[in-house]
Amino acid sequence: MKTSIKSLIAIAAFGATALLASAQTLKVGTIDMNKALDGYWKTQEEQAVVKGYEQRATEGTERIMSEGRAAVEKYREAAEQANNTILTEEARKNAAQEAQRLLQDVQKKEQEIQQFRNQAVQTIQQQVASSRRVLLEKITDVASGLAKKKGITLLVEKSNAAVITVVYADPGFDITDEVIVELNKDRPASSTTGSAAPAATTAPAATGSSGTSGTSGPSINF
Repeated sequence: MKTSIKSLIAIAAFGATALLASAQTLKVGTIDMNKALDGYWKTQEEQAVVKGYEQRATEGTERIMSEGRAAVEKYREAAEQANNTILTEEARKNAAQEAQRLLQDVQKKEQEIQQFRNQAVQTIQQQVASSRRVLLEKITDVASGLAKKKGITLLVEKSNAAVITVVYADPGFDITDEVIVELNKDRPASSTTGSAAPAATTAPAATGSSGTSGTSGPSINF
């Protein structure tokens, strides 16, 4: 029995020693990925591209709405003619038929505007998601390489509280600023945050859609 107890004590002592040795070799570093992303020059370039998408989407929407307003005005003129008692019955009938046709044009413009907006939003969201994924992969690669150089064995991402909450971290272990410096080493001298988006990057083209006929006036508020 005494031998067994001594063996257990020896095993426990060995385990504690191993755990202590492991703790002594563990070097933890932290990084704020959001800060690194904001400080990366390519993020600023990508924001300029997204702004270009948004600007073209706004211009495209306004163009279609201008066409829609013109269609509404023509419809109203034809509707007034259809109700004008001064005109002959034949003229009023023709005006009513024209008003019905113009109403269908207005309804098509309503659908075209909605489709264009949906496509623009989807395109922008896809662009942001795709570019963000690429940027984060680059930041992760740089952070991992820098952590290895500094002998860090565990790098903690501290900006996402939903994943991990850092109650305290010695600022000396934070490598965020060093990662930003490393990321921006290849920044072109001509790179600016306000650069325009590449000409090849275009917003989705407006596409027409078939409308449904109706007897009521246009519902869109042009």
